[in-house]
Amino acid sequence: MQYDQILQKALTQTNNDLSKSNIISRLAEELGKAIFDVTGDNTYQYFLRDAVNDFIYADPKKLPADSPNDQLSNEPHSFSRVWTGTWYECMIEIFKQNMSSGMQPLPALKSARDTAVTYILYACQFADTIKFYNSAALQMLNYDSSKNNSKYASVLRKVFIKRNIISVTLQVLSNKSYESIIKENKLEVKKIICDDGFVLKTQSASQVKIKKEVSILSNKKDMTVEVPCRNMYMFDKNKNLVHSIETTEEEVNEMANSCVNSLSENNLIGEDDSHMFEVINNKLLRKKIVCKCNPNNACDPNAPEYGKPWKGQNNAGCGSKGVTVDCSCSPQEEPVAVKRGCYTSSTICSKICRTIGSLISRKVC
Repeated sequence: MQYDQILQKALTQTNNDLSKSNIISRLAEELGKAIFDVTGDNTYQYFLRDAVNDFIYADPKKLPADSPNDQLSNEPHSFSRVWTGTWYECMIEIFKQNMSSGMQPLPALKSARDTAVTYILYACQFADTIKFYNSAALQMLNYDSSKNNSKYASVLRKVFIKRNIISVTLQVLSNKSYESIIKENKLEVKKIICDDGFVLKTQSASQVKIKKEVSILSNKKDMTVEVPCRNMYMFDKNKNLVHSIETTEEEVNEMANSCVNSLSENNLIGEDDSHMFEVINNKLLRKKIVCKCNPNNACDPNAPEYGKPWKGQNNAGCGSKGVTVDCSCSPQEEPVAVKRGCYTSSTICSKICRTIGSLISRKVC
């Protein structure tokens, strides 16, 4: 969408009605066509996914683990289509409002693109509570209010309510003050200074007791699960609260029970080394962090991951029950100089045809 030619193509394809499938909304057309050729599934005939969809938010634990491509499941790639469709529809509603104010189609679409991108990039910085979609939507509305005088609040709210991302009811603002949050959380609060005020992000750990009556564990054990709880508070320069997103005790309990039952359904809780979690002294503990160190693409000069930190190293290391697995490169590889401006050549009808590739970083010649 950075290219005017693509935007104009989409406008031409749809006669300015971007709620219809178009060159912008269709994702991974070639892969979708390949899947269609192999499986015959018509839902993949023109694309892998389409941002023009009517999926609405549903509780993931109430969705099937797998479903046909035209239905929603709780598999992450399938479920992500809810937000893909939501964000795209927000952009289109902004585009339509721009058009109604007198802007020509192409400038209206470019403005809508930039606005929608700015809003979501801002929202992702602070939308880190349990209900991420809801939090992101509220942050987009908050940005529109504080930075754009609620210019698009009506159309954004309409989309979020339609997609079941937020509720129709008005959110009650927290009664906590700037000073009380600092005092209550002490070292567990992160302060961010913004142009128009302050953001306080708190994190604490809640101990959730899960009774055997509500757990589907085969051994029916009571247990305690430690759950991180995150809250976010935004204040103006005078330290007046203008926006907040808090995780409720009910949400923490609900998510903890859902998580435990999901681990049980996938047979991930047990006493032997084949299980990643175990109940020890009535506490659910993760005893195994899995990583595959051989082959390690970070050691392969021809791999895109070459020279980058290995994920196991970035996170919590690899191994089981405290035993660390060495994922380092051995022997140490010398970095391969990046070659740029390379080209491939082939002979067709006795003529040399060259395809120039600018800034190619892989070792292709």
